[in-house]
Amino acid sequence: MRVLLAAMPNVIEEIDRGGKFPSLGLVSLAGNVDGAEVKVADLVLVRGDLRRYWLKLLREYEPGLIGLSCMTFQYDTALALARLAKEWNHKVKVALGGYHPTLMYEEIGESPEAELVDFVVRGEGEATFRELVGALKARDGDLDGIPGLSYRDGKNFRHNPSRPLLDLSEVRSPDRYARILRDFRAMGFRSDAVETSRGCTFSCSFCCIRAMYGRSFRAYPLSRVTEDIKDARAHGAEVVFFVDDNITLDPERFEELCDRIVAEGLDDLRYFVQAGVGGIAARRKLVPKMAKAGFRMVFLGIENISWKNLDFLSKVKEAAERAEEAISRLKGHGIFVMGGFVLGNPDDTEEDFWENFEFAQRLRLDGPLFFIATPYPKTPLRETLMEEGLITNPDDFSMYTTYRANVRTRHLSSEDIERIEVRMYIRFMSPEYLKYTNFWRASTAPFFLKRLFRDGARVLWRRALFALGGDRAVLRAVLRQERRQRRRWLLED
Repeated sequence: MRVLLAAMPNVIEEIDRGGKFPSLGLVSLAGNVDGAEVKVADLVLVRGDLRRYWLKLLREYEPGLIGLSCMTFQYDTALALARLAKEWNHKVKVALGGYHPTLMYEEIGESPEAELVDFVVRGEGEATFRELVGALKARDGDLDGIPGLSYRDGKNFRHNPSRPLLDLSEVRSPDRYARILRDFRAMGFRSDAVETSRGCTFSCSFCCIRAMYGRSFRAYPLSRVTEDIKDARAHGAEVVFFVDDNITLDPERFEELCDRIVAEGLDDLRYFVQAGVGGIAARRKLVPKMAKAGFRMVFLGIENISWKNLDFLSKVKEAAERAEEAISRLKGHGIFVMGGFVLGNPDDTEEDFWENFEFAQRLRLDGPLFFIATPYPKTPLRETLMEEGLITNPDDFSMYTTYRANVRTRHLSSEDIERIEVRMYIRFMSPEYLKYTNFWRASTAPFFLKRLFRDGARVLWRRALFALGGDRAVLRAVLRQERRQRRRWLLED
């Protein structure tokens, strides 16, 4: 049996400019399937005509089963790929997986687009997808007996009971040989991804991880983690991104991981990670060990400086209180620090936006990410904002990138929010920024110079537009570019 797994091409521009990482989830599926020829296509690397490339893949591999993994803003692209696959061969089976299908499986089964989908693999896919492939190979296999699976039965969808969380010690290693496209680069280095744990015990209202894993935290044996790092290096990786939901929930274990990386000679690689402020600040030995092990970039979820907003987001207040301490330690060891803020909360005024902006400047962040509160399906944030009538776009999920305003506040319209965000990014990238950024330490010299030139030209162009037509002119230009990109992602001619 031939299986083709695809990761969506959609990206979030502000994050994507630093580089690209391959899908770890799909090669993990490939490594846990038995008796099938599995290929993985990371469509994010495709340049040019996406429609033509997808048809070329279908003709070349002739899959009997296609698996499409998507997040919320990528869902429409997954449907476009499914539609094209069904037009190519109406007998091909299509399975959806990932965060959005897991959260919205009932709605997908009742939607007009359900005819494009044969299966929804909910939650962790390794065991469910393996059993699905086995049932399809057997032809008369029992789909009803596969936990975590939804499937089309005639015109209706059946939803099997959920599958319990997996014992990670039983999950087999990823199959990186299954990749079709491999030239991933981040900060100029060849890149790959590794996972050391799954889940998070926090209850942030904007996050959908709880709907995927519940409030849980499970870790792989560290021996398995280091073997996976070695495998990534054997496949050419120079940078490894740890994709854990919250690796610093167990800072003692994280320290041990750093020690093992050094002890096993894996400190010749560079490591990127997303981490919690509290975990970084809690243990004074952690950051020196991270630096010694080769960590070069850390993303911190700071979220907001306002206590009222932290209450609304159900975020631990120490994220803002201890951010300066954590960032100072990281930058003192030459580590590039990105910090995420969630803005556009119900009571936010323009002054609240600029207060967070000034805080980001004071922290001397190497890369600030000013996210707009996004009402992802099934999150407490969406429920609250819906009740208060503050969601301005409840249905067009392609806009749920965290950089488009799908909400308003009690004081600002969606357009107001986007115009303020435009001005914030224009102002942050200043000559002063170049004096303190660790960007050059985290990247290759050619990549640093390329980004310096391109981002500098981009900022100058936007400042010129701003001078001529204000923030509305800049916003119109940004939206035109995004519309062109969206047409490509939807495989439109």
